[in-house]
Amino acid sequence: LHCDSCGKTGHVSKVCITTLSKNRVDSKQVGDLSCSDSDSDHAYGVSYLEPVIFSTNANLVDLYEVNTYSGKYMISISINGRPQKMEVDSGARFSIMPEDRFLALNLGIDLLPSNISFRAFSNDVVACKGKAEVNVSYKNRSILGEMYIVPAGHDALIGRDWIRGLNLELKQIDADMSLQISDRAETDILSLSTEDIIKEFPSIFEEKVGCIPNLHVSLTLRDNAKPIFTRERDVPYALRDRVNKELDSLEKEGIITPIATSDWGSPLVVIPKPDSGIRLCVDYKCGVNDRLVSDNFPIRRIDDVLSSLRDSKFFCKIDLYKAYLHVPVDENSSAIQTISTHRGTYRMNRLSFGIRTAPSAFNRIMSQILQGVPKCEQYFDDVICHGATMEECTRNLRLCLQRLSQYDLHVNRKKCSFFQTRIEYLGHIVEHNKIKKSPDKIRAVEEMPRPENADDVRRFMGMLTYYSRFIPDYSTLSYPLRRLLYKGQRFQWTSQCEAAFLKLKSEMCNDRVLVPYNPSLPIILTSDASPVGIAAVLSHIIEGNERPIAYVSRSLSSSETNYSQLDREALAIVFAVTRFYNYLYGRSFVLVTDNEPLTRIFGHNRALPKMTSARLLRYASFLAGFDYSVKFKKGKDNENVDCLSRAPISTSQKSFDIKINEEVHLIHSESLLQISNAEITAETIARETRSDPELQVILQDLMSHCDDSPFTVSDGLLFRQDRVVIPRSLRPAILSQLHATHIGIMRMKQLARRYIYWEGVDRDIEHLVKSCEECALLRKNPTKVVVHPWDEPKTNWERVHIDYAGPFENHHFLICVDAKTKWPEIRISREAPTSSSTISLLEDIFAFHGYPSIIVSDNATIFTSGEFQKFCSNRGISQKLIAPGHPATNGQAERYVQTFKHRMKASAHDGGTLAERVRKIVFHYRATPLGNGVSPAEAYLNRKMRLKLDAIFPKQKEPPHPTDNSVRSLQVGERIQAKVFQNNCELWQFGIVRRRLGTRHYLVELDSGRILKRHINQLNSTKVPSAPPVSRDSPRNSGQQSVTFDVPALPRQDPVSEQCQPPRTSNNQTGVPSTGTTTLTTPEQGSSIRRSDRSRRPPLYLKDYVH
Repeated sequence: LHCDSCGKTGHVSKVCITTLSKNRVDSKQVGDLSCSDSDSDHAYGVSYLEPVIFSTNANLVDLYEVNTYSGKYMISISINGRPQKMEVDSGARFSIMPEDRFLALNLGIDLLPSNISFRAFSNDVVACKGKAEVNVSYKNRSILGEMYIVPAGHDALIGRDWIRGLNLELKQIDADMSLQISDRAETDILSLSTEDIIKEFPSIFEEKVGCIPNLHVSLTLRDNAKPIFTRERDVPYALRDRVNKELDSLEKEGIITPIATSDWGSPLVVIPKPDSGIRLCVDYKCGVNDRLVSDNFPIRRIDDVLSSLRDSKFFCKIDLYKAYLHVPVDENSSAIQTISTHRGTYRMNRLSFGIRTAPSAFNRIMSQILQGVPKCEQYFDDVICHGATMEECTRNLRLCLQRLSQYDLHVNRKKCSFFQTRIEYLGHIVEHNKIKKSPDKIRAVEEMPRPENADDVRRFMGMLTYYSRFIPDYSTLSYPLRRLLYKGQRFQWTSQCEAAFLKLKSEMCNDRVLVPYNPSLPIILTSDASPVGIAAVLSHIIEGNERPIAYVSRSLSSSETNYSQLDREALAIVFAVTRFYNYLYGRSFVLVTDNEPLTRIFGHNRALPKMTSARLLRYASFLAGFDYSVKFKKGKDNENVDCLSRAPISTSQKSFDIKINEEVHLIHSESLLQISNAEITAETIARETRSDPELQVILQDLMSHCDDSPFTVSDGLLFRQDRVVIPRSLRPAILSQLHATHIGIMRMKQLARRYIYWEGVDRDIEHLVKSCEECALLRKNPTKVVVHPWDEPKTNWERVHIDYAGPFENHHFLICVDAKTKWPEIRISREAPTSSSTISLLEDIFAFHGYPSIIVSDNATIFTSGEFQKFCSNRGISQKLIAPGHPATNGQAERYVQTFKHRMKASAHDGGTLAERVRKIVFHYRATPLGNGVSPAEAYLNRKMRLKLDAIFPKQKEPPHPTDNSVRSLQVGERIQAKVFQNNCELWQFGIVRRRLGTRHYLVELDSGRILKRHINQLNSTKVPSAPPVSRDSPRNSGQQSVTFDVPALPRQDPVSEQCQPPRTSNNQTGVPSTGTTTLTTPEQGSSIRRSDRSRRPPLYLKDYVH
């Protein structure tokens, strides 16, 4: 923000204090009017109270305390979801609100302490009551901001902190604000045309679904309510592309979200529209509505709504576009509204039409949104703005549209009307201070034609009798008509009959019979249909009696007269609900019909039958948005409506039920269009249907019976749901048309299921295609069956699978795999394999594992030769060969061949010979766990194979050896004689025990310094003391001692010394007295050790050998 007057930032010239202070001429100047943002003493300037007097005239204008329409920058924002109107003040650093308005918001939050005070332009300091952190929203922009609370009597201001956060622009606010002026300047306002309104609010008139911010609706389940999932309905093939496109659009807009699993699911119902579009509905009446707790938001009386229109001359009606879809729901409610479709399940993220509590919830939301908008009334989704003058109506309309824009609500331009002086609203005709009942409420009785025979009189008298207790002197008034019903009386319509007829119709329409609508009383809607018309009566139950509120009827069109009796009765219900929509929507009512099957089809606690006709399906989806129960009444007790249906009035108005029928007719027309050609047309099919005996039986049943049926009649054609029923004479031509391009059985069936039906159509298609020679020659290979698994062997190496891999790197590799454990063996061959070489390699493998019971191989000549078969036969091996060209049967070997080749290629740069690489691959494969978590080694050897990786684990400590008293033992440090071996002679030398190794082995040190490992059998205990210590210069100690656990290498001796010598008596060497053996002379310590100089290496012919 930039001020053009003072050049400073943070405000505009309109509120520049510096500029205004220069213009003052009154001596009563107050305080320092600097617009500085000084933070001293925590006091901030706010626009408040100070009157400023202009010198040009004597009129006083409160610059900061202006009246409602003096040009303030006023906007409506949402604070924690509550609408609030505040002034935008760029001169205020912080946003403030008086305490009384803050308490009225009832936000339920506590104030936080604040040490900030505010200074008014009068230099008075205003103490701050505290601050609150709130969510602030404006035009889909939201921030978390601080709001300071000041004492009552101050203005609510939006300061620069919120201005920047909400990205507010004063120019845009100026454009969006309604024109608010004082009463003196009101005559200067120019009224706007409809086009001006649309140009001013273009976003509102966009036909798209918005989303109300900071609000979620929650659906409440009854106690112990369990989820229920109803599978999807079949979508007509002719509509699938459009349905998929609509689902994609809803998903893109975030209205629905695909999910993989859900405990809830309600089927999608697809309804075609006359404009080639579709309407997607959801059948919630079976699985959801009965499990929801009612939302009992108080509904305004229609009389109160109409009374609020008093003194107004101009009226504007606003129709919201897809109203419910603007309302988001919480996550749990989204799950409850889950939709089951042919493409899977979707969560509904917005409030869905068909949810029983949706009307009441939406009514509450709209009441909150439009609260405070002058002369704006709302009855569910019917919004009306009005005013005594054109200017007032325009102003109120702008305020209403601003509020709708703030909450991202959009309207349907085609259904809106603006600045009307006469308008129909809630079933009444509204003009300036004139509210009249709509003549349609009694037109069905007033325009009822006079009876033409005794039956007509009898029906009329039946309706009068139903309400006779409310008609004074009924017997006298009705006598001329009752006399026509006497037995033997000739029917003659006289002037007395005409007078009585007119008088009784007048009585039926006056207030003695009719009662005003009262939403607190129970509502009953009774309907009926006859071959010529449909009718309904809306009634209240007052003191146990039905009192009519309104009557309606209309005659059937030529096409409707061909409907089945079931369809006509259903049409009467839909006609009645649409005509009394304003009285029924959002309320619970009882629907009375004399057709018992409709109580099952339209029952709220039952799913629609899968084979319900397309017309009944459309009717049911429409009724799903109402809260009703269905009651059956016998025809003889339904006389009050029966008369109206048999004496209907004609109407030129296109009612909503007729539009519904057009939607159903549209899909029927699409089916006909697809199968029509020069020879087969709708007229041809209708003509052949009339002459088909089988179809005539179905038609007669439809016209005379009221049973539920998947068939329906339209323009003389029979339909099963949305498919045309083809008479027998036209079936060959239809089949020929389906088979024109030889598309095959499956596609022919799919095409047929979109458009045509007769019993056994699938069977006829299969017979036609299988009899076609061209189709037989072009048939694809049969569908592959699932590979049959081999039976698992009972023991290891019972069945092996063999195959060759290669040539690879100029070698061939014989692969043999155990079927049970997957233990592999590989042998390498330089030459091309033959039966003989293969047998040789197998013999080498079998030398380790033994012969298997079964060998499985392919049909290569190597394995089918007589030599190989003889090899198997002689060793009792059963050979099994796979089918030629079907390697999957030997999948065990084939898979390992692929694995082996892949790993050989991967190890090409690892170095080492071919045999080393193969050995490494086999080794690791045997030790690697397979899909079952067990390695081939564990399965075959019943133990794990040790790898290099095992070296990373610490060695386990050996458990202490148990003491064996039967074995003699020696103690560490004990003197012993140890047996040593020199030149193939045994010698006993003295030493000492250094360490005990288990129970039978010891580590001993000889007196010569050598350390040896000896068994207890090679040791004797002795008391001979050790020899005197040898000097340090002795050769014995010239080198370091070494420990060996093997037989020590002896020093080289002269030929003479290598012979055994007689025993010598000395202190150091002495014979063993217990054994009597002689000792040998000790070799000289300085002699060198003789070792072989020959280089050891493996023979070359074993170079490629692999274990």
